[in-house]
Amino acid sequence: MATQQLQKGQRLALQGHLDGDTLRLAVTLPGLSDVDVSLFGLDAQRQLADDRYFIFYNQVASPEGALRQEAGGRRSRLTWPACRSR
Repeated sequence: MATQQLQKGQRLALQGHLDGDTLRLAVTLPGLSDVDVSLFGLDAQRQLADDRYFIFYNQVASPEGALRQEAGGRRSRLTWPACRSR
């Protein structure tokens, strides 16, 4: 997969950025040695499904593993079929 740089507030269609059924995100902020990224698993109403779908340094995966932080929070993985089945 190609690397793409995003600007603050930029939106991007996911189609074409998936590796099979998986979207992988890596966050790099020049000049910062420590980065903390959070993921939010939203339901059809765009609300946090429940606290188990708030993924951060202390809770690195959703219950079914569809959302997962890797490499100490610097990389994240979203697995599509597991998300859709929820």
